[in-house]
Amino acid sequence: MQRTRLLPEERKKEIRKAAARKFLEKGFSATTMEDVIAESGLSVGGVVDWKRAAIRNCSACLKN
Repeated sequence: MQRTRLLPEERKKEIRKAAARKFLEKGFSATTMEDVIAESGLSVGGVVDWKRAAIRNCSACLKN
């Protein structure tokens, strides 16, 4: 099965929707990153890369 390449904004929405579904199902405190990753269908590396990029972008904004 070939993966569809999504734009960064679409990828963020996909991860947020997966997290929201798990929060509703298990509650915020009981939901783990593993739950969100499994729900989104992404790889661990894909989510971690997205998270790192988000942190770098926020840091750059704060420095400016």
